[in-house]
Amino acid sequence: MASGATFGLSVSTPALPPPMSSPTPAALSARLASSSPPLLLHVLPPESWESRRLPGSQCACVYEMTFLETVRGLAPDPATPLVVYGAGLPSLESATAAEKLAAAGYTQVTDFAGGLAEWEAAGLPVEGSGQLPPAPDFEGRWHVDDATSVIRWTGRNLFNHHEGTVPLSGGAFEITGGKVTQAHFTIDLRRIACTDLADPDYNAMLLRHLSDQLRQRLTNSGRFSLVDIAPLASDGGRGGCQFSL
Repeated sequence: MASGATFGLSVSTPALPPPMSSPTPAALSARLASSSPPLLLHVLPPESWESRRLPGSQCACVYEMTFLETVRGLAPDPATPLVVYGAGLPSLESATAAEKLAAAGYTQVTDFAGGLAEWEAAGLPVEGSGQLPPAPDFEGRWHVDDATSVIRWTGRNLFNHHEGTVPLSGGAFEITGGKVTQAHFTIDLRRIACTDLADPDYNAMLLRHLSDQLRQRLTNSGRFSLVDIAPLASDGGRGGCQFSL
């Protein structure tokens, strides 16, 4: 690929794990072998599922906008027992998936936080080709497509949480030797939105509060530069790097 091309960027804040404790690999294996097994969801991209997956799992990638739609197609009943897993700690994709499913009304969601890494470390079998497609060449400078890119934010206090979006108005990444070496992006605070408050008065009140708080620290267009970028410790068969920023 030529440098200077444009790509879409979606940034999500890390999700907190759900309150249910994570099962051990042995406990999950026994539950899957029972007469009433849960629906097992691999929440990494399809190429990861094709390469390595827990036996019997279905793919519902949490990074895709259609994640909830995919799960509803597999489990229309919100009381269906679900187990979600990803690469394993320190990656948080399964925690993010569990939180999204709980917010969507699913009442029996278990996060197998140990994921593929813990399952294989316990000597349990996996399915799949064992092959990942070759990584694309992303060397060079890449510019954010501000028409399609968005940051998805989550805000919490002791009693509640809200979520929404704020558009990007620009940004770029530098990739050298296969590694992200620098990056910056600019957000448009004038178009911040809350997506979970249906009441228009409460929605507007929250946005005014957020705007006031952010503008005490930033201008209407806040520019952020990433100063410390490191890949997470375990690739875990994701089919792509995740970074600690």
